[in-house]
Amino acid sequence: MAANAIPGILLTSPLADPAKIARIAATGAMAVVDHVRQVDWYEAAAARSIDLLIDLDVGDHRTGAKSAAQALEIARAIAQSPQLRLRGLQAYSVSGSHGADPAARRHISQAVFQTAAAIRDLLASEGFPAGILTGGSTGTWDIDLDLPEVTELQAGSYVMMDLAYRRIGIDFHRAMTILATVVSANHDSFVTLDAGFKAFATDRGYGPEPVCPAGAKYRWGGDEFGFLETFLEPKPGLGDRVELIAPHCDPTVNLYDRIYVCRGESVEAIWPVMERS
Repeated sequence: MAANAIPGILLTSPLADPAKIARIAATGAMAVVDHVRQVDWYEAAAARSIDLLIDLDVGDHRTGAKSAAQALEIARAIAQSPQLRLRGLQAYSVSGSHGADPAARRHISQAVFQTAAAIRDLLASEGFPAGILTGGSTGTWDIDLDLPEVTELQAGSYVMMDLAYRRIGIDFHRAMTILATVVSANHDSFVTLDAGFKAFATDRGYGPEPVCPAGAKYRWGGDEFGFLETFLEPKPGLGDRVELIAPHCDPTVNLYDRIYVCRGESVEAIWPVMERS
């Protein structure tokens, strides 16, 4: 195995750019495909064996093979390549992950994996290996653990947590906050923070939530600013720091270059998020 290989890492989104596929093929990561043309691209890029999963459209209509027949066609294409190995299926449901009603999430997730299991069994009847059935999420982890079809859970947001999952009753402890500074405190009823639309993903329809002071509420103030209001005394002062919980953790992390890892008031490590060119 090459020194730069990253076994156990799964690229969960199908790619449709041969240049990107070549870079993924060089890492040793497992990848997903939902069309025979992608299989051709991985075959062309393969300098060594590449593990593939067939991505299934289980109702969200974002990506994925749209039928069992298409999944079987993809499996046959993979089998024709000496460098590609079919390992199983991916069945991720965003509607199941974020549904507000626990009963609805359970119903969706169970239906998703029943559909995926039927396709897995069809592949197996044709002699194709499909030992992996991956999917699920932070929003359905407690449901999916009870489903015998599932071999791998794709729960990830629970590590940091956000308001979106907390609002639907997922109760993992939050580990991530955004640190803002009071940059103006000239009014009695609010202070201004240096954290606005540029500091948080804004796709959830609600803003971040202050960790403290007690009773404080956040209000959007524009690209660079947010307002902290309705707090109890004492009012935060100029230069004070305020921790805020992100509405949606994944795309909020993407806005930053590094994460400061703290134990109490001490910074124990600095983790790079990405390198920007």
